[in-house]
Amino acid sequence: MAIVFTSIEALGLIFIIILGIPYLGGVNYLEMSSSGFSGIFQASALIFFAFIGFEEMVKLSEEVKDPEKNIPRGLILAISASIVLYILVALSAVSVLGWERLSQSSAPFADIAFAALGKMLHP
Repeated sequence: MAIVFTSIEALGLIFIIILGIPYLGGVNYLEMSSSGFSGIFQASALIFFAFIGFEEMVKLSEEVKDPEKNIPRGLILAISASIVLYILVALSAVSVLGWERLSQSSAPFADIAFAALGKMLHP
């Protein structure tokens, strides 16, 4: 069941990435808000919690063939895939809405989808 829910979540993130492709390069990605570096540290704390679940993989080491080789490989691949996915989502989100609108949004992914698809649905 966890695989199904993880797949649904990943497909949603991939959908956001696809929606953002036409908008890539339209904003200055290095522009900082008035929070400056404190905003970067706040975001880092959120990212830390996004990766907490990876320690659960170690608990499966008894069930894996050749755990000394496969558990580290699985961890590195999973973390690498997550990092790439999160970076692409962040680039897409900022490209579609800009950091100002994203920071004010209570439902950022819905706003991204509406901004990107709204133009297609209502030309």
